[in-house]
Amino acid sequence: MEIVDQPTARFNVGDTFGKSWQFDEESVKQFATLTGDMNPLHQDNELAAKSRFKRLIVSATQYTG
Repeated sequence: MEIVDQPTARFNVGDTFGKSWQFDEESVKQFATLTGDMNPLHQDNELAAKSRFKRLIVSATQYTG
């Protein structure tokens, strides 16, 4: 089922939808700073590189919007 900005669209049980985002390093750091998120995995490249993620990670609040 494809829904394209139709205010009268109806959803049924079992329907699915998807959305994708692409974040760059600057937007991850900027969002974290603006929201007061001081988690180093969202701010510190060096520390994040040593983590299991190997790079900065996006805050859940940034990509669930």
